Amino acid sequence: MNRKGLDERTHVWLCMQLKPDRVPVRLVSACVVDSGSRCGLHCPFCPTGNGSLTLSRQFMSERRFVGILGRLPALQAMTLYQWGEPLLNADIHGMIAAAARRDVEVTISTHLSLASFDEAAARRLVTSGLARLIVSCDGASQRTYGLYRVGGNFQLVMRNLATLVAARSALGSSGPRIDWQFLVHRGNQHEMALALRKARRLGVGIVFEKLGIPPESQERWSPDPAVLQKIPLQNRYSPRRAWPRRTDKWPTLCLQAWSAPVIRPDGAVLPCCVVSSSRYKLGNILKEPFGKIWNKPLIVAMRRYLKTGARPGLDLPCLDCPHDPNSPDRGQ
Repeated sequence: MNRKGLDERTHVWLCMQLKPDRVPVRLVSACVVDSGSRCGLHCPFCPTGNGSLTLSRQFMSERRFVGILGRLPALQAMTLYQWGEPLLNADIHGMIAAAARRDVEVTISTHLSLASFDEAAARRLVTSGLARLIVSCDGASQRTYGLYRVGGNFQLVMRNLATLVAARSALGSSGPRIDWQFLVHRGNQHEMALALRKARRLGVGIVFEKLGIPPESQERWSPDPAVLQKIPLQNRYSPRRAWPRRTDKWPTLCLQAWSAPVIRPDGAVLPCCVVSSSRYKLGNILKEPFGKIWNKPLIVAMRRYLKTGARPGLDLPCLDCPHDPNSPDRGQ
């Protein structure tokens, strides 16, 4: 409980109600920059993996990335990935280093099922200035892991993860922080405890999150709620902590429309990291001021919806999102 007698989740929710519909650009302290939407896996709910992505799949260059950084003077943290595998971008280490020189904390997420990843690659990643590495691995065996990470190799991921931990130790580095991310679904829920033990043996953290599942696939993929109660879940779309379970009184929180713009490799700005369609583009940060882009009618309407649940006369990406905080059937 905080000093006012409110639990922390309730306190944040009340603070969200006070957030403005239009925000000053300097309030944006974090963002998502997509380093490129290419990947060798075929995860069924990922727009890159299933082929439904309508956005550009090009890689971002280090030169363009530096130009974008210059347009975000208040930036403090970023995730340098969205719909692809960032370690496939040859410029990724230079991009991380450029951000680190600006004191911008960088997180990337990788499936790490990469045959080319070796000790040299591990050392280069450790010394790049990366703050946090998320390794997406949804299972503790090949059979279970492969249900969602189609085309991935579980043993290769484990080998590469061990190589990375060893390189960090050999270099005497405290970073990057390494977290195994386990997206929970019906087919892998029985291996959560085993994954936890494996993570401890490897010397890495582990984060359990419920897989984002489209409505039409809920029956097949949704995990057993009783199983989920055994290990606290985190929600990447809410502040970074394991919140209490959703209640009827307090909805799931989503703050991306205020503080987490998504910038594509071509400079296009999207309102949140779930959007995979070009119809929700707000503008291009290389062509107009970010402050103007971040207060376009679409994003303002999203903020109002997220606070009040009132639907405007606009097509909002929130309404098709599996994490819609105002839907009784989602985000639980």
